[in-house]
Amino acid sequence: MLLERGEVMKEKTKDNQSKGTQSTQSTQYSQSKKNNKFNALLAGLACLLTSGLVIFSAYANLGYDLEIGLPSDRRIMADRRVENIVATEENRRLAQEAAYRLEPVRERDERVRDWIEIDIEEFFQDADRLRAEWVIFNTAPPPIEPDSNIDSADNVDFDENYAEDIPVPVVPDQRDFAFRIPMSSTSSEILLTMDAGAFIEFQNKVYEVVGATLERGIVNVGEIELHALRTEINNLDINADTRELSFEIISTFLRPNLIENEEETAAARERRAQEYEVIYFLQGQTIVDQGAIVSEEAFAVLNELGLLRSASETNIIPEIGLIGIVIAAFAIIISYFKLFYKNLDTFGRKEGLVLFTIYLITVFVTLGVSSLPYFAVPILVATLLIAILINGELALILNLFITVICALIYGGDIRFLLFFIITGSFIALLSTYTTERSKIIFAGIISSFINFSVAIIVMFVFDRRYQLDSLYFALGSGAMGMVSVVLAMGTLPIWEVTFGIITPIKLLDLANPNNPLLRRLTIEAPGTYHHSLIVANLSETAAYDIGANPSLARVGAYYHDVGKLKHPGYFFENQVGPNPHDDMNPRSSVHVIISHITFGLQLASEYRMPNQVKDIIAQHHGNTLIKFFYFKAKSQSGDEEIPVDDYRYNFPKPQTKEAAIVMLADTVEAAVRSKLNTVKDSSEIEAFVRELVKDKQDDGQLSECPLTLKDMEIIINSFLRVFRGMYHERIPYPKQEDTSDKK
Repeated sequence: MLLERGEVMKEKTKDNQSKGTQSTQSTQYSQSKKNNKFNALLAGLACLLTSGLVIFSAYANLGYDLEIGLPSDRRIMADRRVENIVATEENRRLAQEAAYRLEPVRERDERVRDWIEIDIEEFFQDADRLRAEWVIFNTAPPPIEPDSNIDSADNVDFDENYAEDIPVPVVPDQRDFAFRIPMSSTSSEILLTMDAGAFIEFQNKVYEVVGATLERGIVNVGEIELHALRTEINNLDINADTRELSFEIISTFLRPNLIENEEETAAARERRAQEYEVIYFLQGQTIVDQGAIVSEEAFAVLNELGLLRSASETNIIPEIGLIGIVIAAFAIIISYFKLFYKNLDTFGRKEGLVLFTIYLITVFVTLGVSSLPYFAVPILVATLLIAILINGELALILNLFITVICALIYGGDIRFLLFFIITGSFIALLSTYTTERSKIIFAGIISSFINFSVAIIVMFVFDRRYQLDSLYFALGSGAMGMVSVVLAMGTLPIWEVTFGIITPIKLLDLANPNNPLLRRLTIEAPGTYHHSLIVANLSETAAYDIGANPSLARVGAYYHDVGKLKHPGYFFENQVGPNPHDDMNPRSSVHVIISHITFGLQLASEYRMPNQVKDIIAQHHGNTLIKFFYFKAKSQSGDEEIPVDDYRYNFPKPQTKEAAIVMLADTVEAAVRSKLNTVKDSSEIEAFVRELVKDKQDDGQLSECPLTLKDMEIIINSFLRVFRGMYHERIPYPKQEDTSDKK
């Protein structure tokens, strides 16, 4: 009968078990992809809506409707120091004009003197040749005078052609004695007829004038320079014609020797162009008075301040900056989740909570910005909720960015920013006192005191004096501290149910023995319930010692074997009579044993258990080999090869410290309980526990959880401490003193 029931159970559970266990990871992955897509859509939508709220709140400033040339209907003063664009631009224009008129930077080119002197020297050499030719040409034999005593007609044979052979003196312009430069006939005659000594002296004076002129510097050979040259020549002790000759020669060969340095000139002009005064309107200075005509200058300043309607409508730069800040805030928060929340299932819910919180607070601030004092903004409520539902570290980050975004909505108020950064940081740290109901009032009182103190401090910094209105504001801030704690704790169940996030208070409810599922376990599987209680004690102690979540470890241990409710009689701790596995083949027994995880997950879903508890149920065996039935199958198979994977759990290995602790506690408790009747002292228990833990490590079951070697040693010592307290009557300690009389 038992065999038949085992075979029937095998047939019923075989297909479901194999499908359920083999598809668990793929189902989780598929769900994770859905969560990621949903959260990406949610993040984009929240970012878009938040950007819109920020832009169309304080920055939807209609501005003043003013026109140049018409009177202003109000007095407008500068709310900050701002440049007077028109006046500054005029100064800039004048500076540029002065730079344009600036004389170029010039450098003396020493080569020019050599070039001029070479040209003049060549000219004088040519002139000297012409002068020699001139002398030869104009030199002839003297004419023969006729003797008066001789009768020329009778005594001399007169050659009629003789007169033609006698040279006749001519003037210079009658012959082609051309110089290398254009010269007047007078200057040419002076130069040709000058005696040798005068010619040499003339050359020296020319070189002297050239040297003096070049020493003075020549920018260009124009009227000014030629006038200066003529003045220099007039100072020479020579006659007027020779002075003109000197001017003709020197002016012909003269060239500039001061050359412009373009780079230095450009740099000098650039420096001069930058030498202008920037004109400012100071904070509080009147830009345009009521009834005054709006000048172009005043209009430009108001436009720069963004106070004009046309400026607010056309200037999109502030909006671009605001969108950038919002995107950066969302990117940092999402990146934080990606880095520190690798469990994709819980990632989606927590990310959704954060994004929804940001948008909800932004909407509230936008709607109440004109009517509420900023201490009434529920940023502290959001910060406290995130600290309780997720953790304080994320709450600090979220508080910072919500404060920045809401401060922008409030027009960039620095008081708003300082108040909520300080108070939000404190309330995130105070969240540790809200896990116990008895300390909630204490946390509210501390929060009120902090709010009041920060409001007073901000008043002292910015008002610089005591004001009664500021005191009222500080009192309101203090009251809001208590209200924030009450609102957060009062609405906590709503957030837990909506986003499926487990909290310490939720864990306390799950640990209540009156919980329906625990009551079922107590009645239908009392052995499993007792086993779960001991595992819970072991898990909570170990989790507390290594800094994990002891409440989650205890609750996970309570429910880790809840799947045994389906067939409690097939598990040893619930058996009263014969063991049904004795008449079943090992393969069927394994399917029944493994099915308690699948059924446990089904029950956890039916009773709406948190995902963290479901994870512990799914992971507390990992892919451990069920050795008893594996070796039983091998002993019955003879030479037939038995696939090891058929006798392993097919579920994820522990991913968290809490899941790993429950796995070790589950293994150790069952094994130690089976050894109690055979052990002699505590040393055997310790050796056995260490062997069991090492076996899990060697099998790779702890390879995906964040436990360290130090954590493992602490966990072992925690287990041993619990075992000594539970089984002290069964374990004979050597040299144990009788303390019964001392009680």
